[in-house]
Amino acid sequence: MKSKGRVLVIDNNPKLLASVGDFLRVNGYSVLTTDSPQQALKFTQEEIVHLAIIDVRLTDDYDETDLSGLDLAAEIDPVIPKIMLTAYDNPDPIIRSLSPDKRGIALAVDFVLKKLGPYILLGAVEKAFQSKVRLNTEMEITWEKGLSWRVLVDNLKVYRGKDESEKGKAEEELEDLVVRLLDRATALRMLRVIRGRGGCGVVIARPSFGGAMGEDTVIKFGPRETVMTEFANYKRWVEPFAALRCTQLRGEPVRTPRMGAIKYSFVGERAGRLVHFNDYYLQDDVPIESIVETLRYLFEECCELWYKSKRKPGEKERIPLDVWYRKQLLFHERHVKELQDVVEGLVNGEQPLARHFRCQGPGRLEITLDGETISLPDPVQFALEAKSSEKGEDFFPVPSLLAITHGDLNGTNILVDGEGKAWLIDFFKTGCGPALRDLAELESVVKFELLQTDDLLARYALERASLGPRSLKHPIQVESPSRLAELDKAAAAIQQLRALACDIAETDDPREYYIGFLFYALKEMAGFTPRVGEEKHFSVSQYHALLSAAMVCETLEGWHSQ
Repeated sequence: MKSKGRVLVIDNNPKLLASVGDFLRVNGYSVLTTDSPQQALKFTQEEIVHLAIIDVRLTDDYDETDLSGLDLAAEIDPVIPKIMLTAYDNPDPIIRSLSPDKRGIALAVDFVLKKLGPYILLGAVEKAFQSKVRLNTEMEITWEKGLSWRVLVDNLKVYRGKDESEKGKAEEELEDLVVRLLDRATALRMLRVIRGRGGCGVVIARPSFGGAMGEDTVIKFGPRETVMTEFANYKRWVEPFAALRCTQLRGEPVRTPRMGAIKYSFVGERAGRLVHFNDYYLQDDVPIESIVETLRYLFEECCELWYKSKRKPGEKERIPLDVWYRKQLLFHERHVKELQDVVEGLVNGEQPLARHFRCQGPGRLEITLDGETISLPDPVQFALEAKSSEKGEDFFPVPSLLAITHGDLNGTNILVDGEGKAWLIDFFKTGCGPALRDLAELESVVKFELLQTDDLLARYALERASLGPRSLKHPIQVESPSRLAELDKAAAAIQQLRALACDIAETDDPREYYIGFLFYALKEMAGFTPRVGEEKHFSVSQYHALLSAAMVCETLEGWHSQ
């Protein structure tokens, strides 16, 4: 028989502790028992506990002032429901345990007198599981080929390099999250997993209800704090602005000691299977015009209300753009050193592309391409040191406009349906920020992740065409001997992003857009994920990001000095 759930019992009476534990086990529950408050806390911090049963008096059964059980209940994770036990009829502990605090949360969900016997306690336990825990242990979970709990765990950054014991516990926690998250489904088919960038994973699952197939559901799982931050962001920044065609959060998050999960569904008419924007963009049978229309829909319809919220920064928000981006992209001092090491590795590495780059002196790079040698700023030294607002420089301006933005608009956080309509997921970084940041990030995705050519000269041609104009409206025409069709596709996508940026910013001045793109180029340079089939060494995309960031710095410096 499957366990009905895991119960922790805490009582200082050894006989009662043993009898309650045995009684609950006979009735289908897994049970942990202890007479130690410290051990009880350790259990709740390290093990899955669905319900805690706590004696009101854990120190002295004959001391009416001893309410140590209530103190323990207050210390235990509020996510875990509690039932208080007592041998005495004093109403004060009952009132205290069941009365909501200022947050509207009571210490306990129920209170049981020991003298009423084990079946009254069992009834309280079953009621708590039905109303609070909602553990769907009868749900049948099946998997598409190649998927498993271990595959899901391996998609989480925090478990990379961990031993088998830790991964095994993570698998157990993930299964527990899913059977609580899908509390009404009779069956669940795990379809495909998506590796998230913020330390979380995403699995697309299809629930069934008594034989009737339900809508596909997105389950976001990962470190508990990360998931709860996304939940809070969704409630604050997404839910009030959700349109008919949108990704909507369903129910409340569920948590274990280390992990959390939430579920989303897709509300509104959609056609066909949802695919990542990256996959959609790379499909040979998707015309450029469709990609351009998807980008228009994303910003003008899907995110319409976010951009209608745009406004000038308040007094406390008048922060230079480089500080905004460093905070949002986590470019702290140690990351500056890591980025400097990346530049050194790219320039002095053994890869064939390294021959195009060399250090020219403090803060300068010399780049030779197609017989042409150019001198450009080292973008890390330029953006994070020499021109840094944190160093007292005034090179980077305050953003002209702020808006609600997604905050991590990469190609895996945009899903596209069969009609080319966009749906967003992953709101961990959603909030108020520079109005153009999502558009600038998507340009970096198009250039560094979706461009497939290994020809650095072709990529350089795209940079010259896209970084030369002093207007967001300027046509981007790539002149490259290679005549690659993918360059035209990238140029069209970038042109659309800039047209949208122009509408949002209400100006064609590209400076703030270029600044945002610069910081996303630095991010890609440092943390680029190799394309399928690439080895984990410096890639052409990282060299491209270095070249692009350096060219942006040169352009911005030239404009600033005029």
